[in-house]
Amino acid sequence: LTVSAYTTSTDVPWSGYKENDHGFLVDLGIVPGALKHNFQYEASYRDIIAAKSASLHVREHCGPSLKSALRHICSIDKRDETVFPTTGSLVQFTTELAGLGGNIGFMKYGFTLQSNWTPHECF
Repeated sequence: LTVSAYTTSTDVPWSGYKENDHGFLVDLGIVPGALKHNFQYEASYRDIIAAKSASLHVREHCGPSLKSALRHICSIDKRDETVFPTTGSLVQFTTELAGLGGNIGFMKYGFTLQSNWTPHECF
């Protein structure tokens, strides 16, 4: 079980906004065999600030918001290292459900596939 608090600031000048994010994450990791499951709860306060050059569409989404979400990550990781792998593969499925509180609601699915090899081994 991992509990963490975070603060991030992301500047997206090509889209005309900056996002400040403050929140916490609770993560429970379970490894039954080759599969790894992470069950997460995330709560965050986000503030989107428009740049002077922002379009009307971006300005409509500016201001503070509160996100409360549940996330499930299922992965099979056969890489030799998690940071700079040289061999192996990673397959990861992510499902996120937001809207359990706050004013943000969505369902999001993600898929990651990674294959690693050293180029000199191919020749």
